[in-house]
Amino acid sequence: MDQPPHSPTLGGSGPRAAQNESLPRQLFRLGRNTGTYLVTDALVKGMALILAPIYTRVLNPSAYGILAIASTVTLLLTLTLGLALNAAITRLYFEAESAKDERTLYGTILIFLLVIPGVLTLGLELAGDAGYLDFFRSVPYDPYLRYAVWAAYLGVFLDVPLAIYTTRQEPRKVVGITLFNALTLAAVTILLVVVLREGVLGALRAALITSAAAAVVSVLLTARMAAARFSWMLLKAALLFSLPLIPHLLSQWSLSVSDRIVLQGYVPYAQLGLYSLGASVAAAASLGVNALSRAFTPAVTAQLKREGPQGQVPRIGTFWFAGATWACVFVALFGGDIIRLLTPSSFHQAARVVPVLVFGHLAFGVYQLVTQGTWYSMKTITIPIVTFGAAAVNVGLNLVILPWGGIMTAAWATLIAYVVLAFTQGLLAHRLYPIPWELKRWTKLLVAGALAFVAGTAATGALTVSHIAVELAAVFVAFPLVLLVLAFWTPDERRWLRYRFVVARAALVGRVRLSLGR
Repeated sequence: MDQPPHSPTLGGSGPRAAQNESLPRQLFRLGRNTGTYLVTDALVKGMALILAPIYTRVLNPSAYGILAIASTVTLLLTLTLGLALNAAITRLYFEAESAKDERTLYGTILIFLLVIPGVLTLGLELAGDAGYLDFFRSVPYDPYLRYAVWAAYLGVFLDVPLAIYTTRQEPRKVVGITLFNALTLAAVTILLVVVLREGVLGALRAALITSAAAAVVSVLLTARMAAARFSWMLLKAALLFSLPLIPHLLSQWSLSVSDRIVLQGYVPYAQLGLYSLGASVAAAASLGVNALSRAFTPAVTAQLKREGPQGQVPRIGTFWFAGATWACVFVALFGGDIIRLLTPSSFHQAARVVPVLVFGHLAFGVYQLVTQGTWYSMKTITIPIVTFGAAAVNVGLNLVILPWGGIMTAAWATLIAYVVLAFTQGLLAHRLYPIPWELKRWTKLLVAGALAFVAGTAATGALTVSHIAVELAAVFVAFPLVLLVLAFWTPDERRWLRYRFVVARAALVGRVRLSLGR
């Protein structure tokens, strides 16, 4: 029997490092974990889309406006009250010298979150009762924002076990918690809003009840993994890592929504609706990019801990980028088809912004990739400055050129801002902890992606079989063919691919002969 060509192994030792395994096996595990996260996120998003028409039958537009403001308050408060300590878990886990240290880390963070955010939330409750939090005339603290504030506090606990299981590379447990939360929210919302007709207050109560249920489960799960010990040293290390991430995450959030906020003042609501529809479809690319990042980050941190930046991390990063590029080309080509297939002709202009926004998500994926050095260095103090700069670029470009370009200008401004974010964060990461990424191979991937996309756009006109065939050929034939022409694959990768092809062909022939023999 043929022996597989030699594959470099991921060496090293240590209690928090990955096991020795070949690069193909490592990539297979990353791909499996990515697929698990992707399917889960897609199910949750799909569930929300399916339930939306049901909710619109019992909630009026004003109720949706109240929910939008309350949801935003919950999101921002969850980021703030949680102090981004879930991000600290994903890094400090690899600094634990023993299981005892790991359990102490979890216990310290759990105790801190039970006390400090709780006290802050009580302070907000008192301020709200006194009328100091009535910032929105149509959405007063009592009764609306009270639900949002307490849902935010309870929501900080959900992030802790999710961070632990993601870092341990246990995606099935992440899936279980995520689906439990999503299904609980859907069931309670249907009960209160659709069956009992409690309106917008029912939707807010459903969010609070779901957050409470998830908090109970999360605290119990975390307590099982934690020790009843508190370490000031570990808390200090966690806060030094996480506190700078609060303005970073807030700037990142503003970067993701500032285009629509600025658009409201320059374009008709019909154009804003088209842009929002295109952005929703383009967000499918972010599902793939984020799933890749969730699987990639803990694996890379483990490898850096074992063998430093000169090991397999740069090559793993190249394959991560290859997967993200391919996925974004796919969504960029087929996203417009989805809009044309599922919406009336009055919405078809939304397809124009999809490719630009999709490649913005790809640039954001590059940012997630190149910042691995920053996360590993644990020097997060300068991260928010760079992120704020990218957000300012997006807002500035929109304010300056939006009056002349409409929604396409907003899409291009978003893409440019994400490119700026990736470039500047990459420079920062290289300074803090240099990783020799295979930038030449990344360039070949970008060229292949661009040419495949251009080839796919040759399919113009009606949505026919030939139209779809051209796009499929661009994604599945043109993209890998260009990579072959550009000599993207290294000699050992080509040998391994040939070996896998021979093995697969032999297995197929064997199955055919076996079936014919029967």
